[in-house]
Amino acid sequence: VVRGAGGVIRPARPARGGGGVVRSTGGLVRGAARPAGSRGGSAGGAVLTAGGQAFSCIAEGEEVTCSGENSMGQLGTADLATARTFTFYLPTAARSLVAGDDFACASTSSEVWCWGDNRWDQTGHGNSEVTSPGPVVGVPGGAIKDIAAGRAHACALTDQGVWCWGVNTAHQVKDSDDTYLSPTQVEGLDSLEITGIEASNFTTFVRTTRGVWAWGDNTRHQITSTDASYLPPTQISEPTEGTGNPGGTGATQAPSQNGAPANPSNQRAQ
Repeated sequence: VVRGAGGVIRPARPARGGGGVVRSTGGLVRGAARPAGSRGGSAGGAVLTAGGQAFSCIAEGEEVTCSGENSMGQLGTADLATARTFTFYLPTAARSLVAGDDFACASTSSEVWCWGDNRWDQTGHGNSEVTSPGPVVGVPGGAIKDIAAGRAHACALTDQGVWCWGVNTAHQVKDSDDTYLSPTQVEGLDSLEITGIEASNFTTFVRTTRGVWAWGDNTRHQITSTDASYLPPTQISEPTEGTGNPGGTGATQAPSQNGAPANPSNQRAQ
C-alpha cells in the first residue's frame, strides 16, 4: 500500500469485468435480523477479535461489529463514505474471526463468511471489488474447523481438507503461477492430520500431529534455507507441545506493478 497526502492510495485491480460494489438493502446484510432468542457468546462463550490494517472487528455469538476505516467495505457495509462502526449478524454463532489488510472473515460451524476488499478474490465473492458479508462461494459444505488470513489471501481448514483463495503471487494459495484464485484445495496435505491453520503476509502454515508445514513465499527464507523463492507444502518443524503461530506478521509491502500485493523480495533496501 502506497501512502500519500490525504489518505491511502490503493492500486487498481487488473480488469476482470463485471465489477462494482455489492450494496445490501438498507445497509444491512443477509442474516442481519437478530435471530430469535438470547445473544449468546461465540464458540465456548468467547468474544472473538481481529484487526486489519486500519480497522478491527469483534464477534460475540451471531453479532459482528467492526470499526475504523471503511474505504474498501472492511466494516461490512457498502456505506464507504460515512461508516465508522457497523454491526451485522451471521446465521449462527461465530467460531473464528480473522482479518487481512482490508478484509475480514468469520467462520460458523459450517460456513466461512468474508467481507471487504475483494480485488484479488480474497473474500471469495466473484468479480465485485468491494463486498458485503456473505458466505465464501466454493468452500465445500461440512464442518469448518479453522480459518486464517494473510495480507490478501484466506484459508479454511474443513473436514474435506484445506482450501485457500485470494492473491497467489507467492504461491501462498496454490503452487501455480495464477495471480489470484477462487477457493482451491491445497495439494500435498492428504496424508497429514491437521489441527490448525495460520497465515502471514504471503505464507500459509498448518499445524499437524507430525509438526508444522508451510508453503508460499520463501524469498527471505521464512520457510526453509533453500534458495527457492516459493515453495509447495514443506515440513518446517517436528511435533512439539503447544505449537503456536509459526508465521507471525510482517511489515506491509508496497504493491507490485500489476496491482497485486508485491513479493517481499522487491522491498529490500537498495
